[in-house]
Amino acid sequence: MIDSFADKIESADSLERCLDLLLEAVVPIGFSSVIYDYAPVPVAHDGRMIRPNLLNARNVPADFAGLWADHEYYRIDPVQQMCIDCNLPFVWSFQGVDDHILERPLTREHQPVVAYLKDTHLSCGATVPIHSRDGSLATVTAIRVGAERGFERVARRELATLSFLAHFMHEAALRSFDEETRRCHAVSLSAREIECLRWAARGKTAEDIAEILDRAPATVCLHLNNAQHKLGAQNRAQAIARAAHYRLLGAGL
Repeated sequence: MIDSFADKIESADSLERCLDLLLEAVVPIGFSSVIYDYAPVPVAHDGRMIRPNLLNARNVPADFAGLWADHEYYRIDPVQQMCIDCNLPFVWSFQGVDDHILERPLTREHQPVVAYLKDTHLSCGATVPIHSRDGSLATVTAIRVGAERGFERVARRELATLSFLAHFMHEAALRSFDEETRRCHAVSLSAREIECLRWAARGKTAEDIAEILDRAPATVCLHLNNAQHKLGAQNRAQAIARAAHYRLLGAGL
């Protein structure tokens, strides 16, 4: 099954096609819906979750994507929160009276999400967090709509298979992402501001950068100060650190 899926997904040229193939693959192992999201940078420098650049699904209610993205349910989704610092796939369920997920307590904050999932019969599934070397986070979730009691055991039995499928699917989807999709949108700096910060991160002074870019030192200082303001930083060193957090400085910085 996994080999067959790997062969099919290899030729997928879009996220839409990847999701179609993933759904086709998970139905035989007991699931009926799939959800995928991708965030180049999953959390802000202050710990707040950042809205994923992509959120797409198959066989979920029409209002699902809007609630999670536009109404920011992703911030209060206990499954999504678990994925931030969890590397292993896991099964979750809101069918019983338990007030926790994987030993983490559910709070009043989570209730809108939990209530929605129960009302739409999306209350049991399995999720695979995929943390990449570049700091990005993708999550692949498979759900059984209207899952019967005890479906958690079935989901756990298929967790390894789902994990393999999720990783193959994510790697195929990545190939279709353009530069804009891979860029974090939480902070918006101009190309020149980023360029000046990159040189500053290499230890160059404003005078050094001005000479390198053939610009006046005052112009370079303006770009650096604008970047510092946009990043909410108190000084240049903090601006560089935050720019690095948001993956704005490129590889190696």
